[in-house]
Amino acid sequence: MKPTNVSKLTCLFSGALLLLAASVDVEATPDDPVITWVKPAGIIHGTLLGQVQLNAVANVPGTFEYSPVAGTVLNAGNGQSLQVIFTPDDTTEFNVAEGRVTIDVAKATPVVTWFNPLGIEEGTPLDAQLNATANVSGTFDYTPAAGTALEVHTILGEKYSIYDLKVVFVADDHSNYNIVEKTVQIIVLPLAPADAEPSILMEPKGFSVITGESGQFSVTAIGQKPLAYQWFHNGSVIPGAGEPTLTIEDLSSKDAGDYHVVIVNNLGVKESKAVALKVLEPPVLVSGLESA
Repeated sequence: MKPTNVSKLTCLFSGALLLLAASVDVEATPDDPVITWVKPAGIIHGTLLGQVQLNAVANVPGTFEYSPVAGTVLNAGNGQSLQVIFTPDDTTEFNVAEGRVTIDVAKATPVVTWFNPLGIEEGTPLDAQLNATANVSGTFDYTPAAGTALEVHTILGEKYSIYDLKVVFVADDHSNYNIVEKTVQIIVLPLAPADAEPSILMEPKGFSVITGESGQFSVTAIGQKPLAYQWFHNGSVIPGAGEPTLTIEDLSSKDAGDYHVVIVNNLGVKESKAVALKVLEPPVLVSGLESA
């Protein structure tokens, strides 16, 4: 507390003698507490404000009241103000104080999920193959567009053709989300011969994923229809896995191993090669940073 001096002068007369007496009254004013608050690192839209950002400290005990409050999701934008009102426990000795910093909030990137679709016969209009999804609402713009019929480039000597399918996703809340582009591939097959046993044009491919993610195997085959499919995991039948694609959600270590598919029609049987699925554990922080 800062002292404030108030002086008083008193004059006393006693006969011919003049006496001067002075007295001093001291009044105190509260001190301003020292608030330390470092500008926090930038965050991505969708991040909840918490103790990492709202971490002001003071040189005396007291309470902190933040605005915006913890748990707030800020819109994207740089230089957004964060405010704290600090009320010391001892308001006789210290004043209420205010602190401010700014924070930068970057746009978030939507998660667009789109697997390679099943192969189609030439001349089939694109429709169900254009089925990308996103974790936020928005619009999908596909190239080629729905209704486009793709052909096999037989003039180039191809037995089947591979086309890129592209989507551009724009979130409804585009001020807070980036535009995302994603490309998959589709195989365009020649018309299936009426008297052929199953033949594999494109074998399944192995892949690696992080625990909790999703993954998909696929096979492309031709032959007399109908074609029946059965997928196997480490040599064992996977119940219900009777499509040209095998999608596995929320992968864990138990899903790791070898996968293959058997394709059957009335004229024969074709077995694919076995491919590996590796499920990796995410990195774990063993210990925090130690101060010097």
